[in-house]
Amino acid sequence: MKRRFMKNNKGYSLVEMIICIAIIAILSSVALVTVSMINSAKAKDAAVNFNSVVSETISKAKGQMCVVNGVEEPTYKRCLHLYLEDSSGRYYLRIGYYNPDGASDADKYIFVDSENKNEGKGNNLTSKVSIQYKDLDGNKSTIDSDGVYIIFNKNGTCYEGAGLFEFYKRNGNLVDEVSIKTNGSHQLY
Repeated sequence: MKRRFMKNNKGYSLVEMIICIAIIAILSSVALVTVSMINSAKAKDAAVNFNSVVSETISKAKGQMCVVNGVEEPTYKRCLHLYLEDSSGRYYLRIGYYNPDGASDADKYIFVDSENKNEGKGNNLTSKVSIQYKDLDGNKSTIDSDGVYIIFNKNGTCYEGAGLFEFYKRNGNLVDEVSIKTNGSHQLY
């Protein structure tokens, strides 16, 4: 009996092979759609996180004295620094202070590590996104390691960095936009 079974078994039929390939194709397409949805959600989350940090910074800027390391600084303004960390490919958003009397960038922009997450790097937006900035003159650039500084006055108006921030998935599809106007209003689209 064992010989008869082995003799009649000649392997998979063509129909069985096609069914297996169809099942694998369906499972693969479901996995690709899921990964794409996750990347879209992470890019959307980065825009929402960015918008909430802008709100937080504006509320801290309005009518409050800037206190840097325990010292009141009446001429300082609140600022944000959105930048790309080269080593990890992640975007970070730091909250800090702007000194208009500083001689160099190192003197103008002050970031206190203890006031920012991730050992002073700031809020981690994600590595699954590409962010572009369009200033009020229409000049568009991709955010890099130099980043963009967004500065708010004590009345909540945007002193520098107003414009449109576009959040793209790594494949180039636009996911979300955040607009910051000179009057300090901002909107997530």
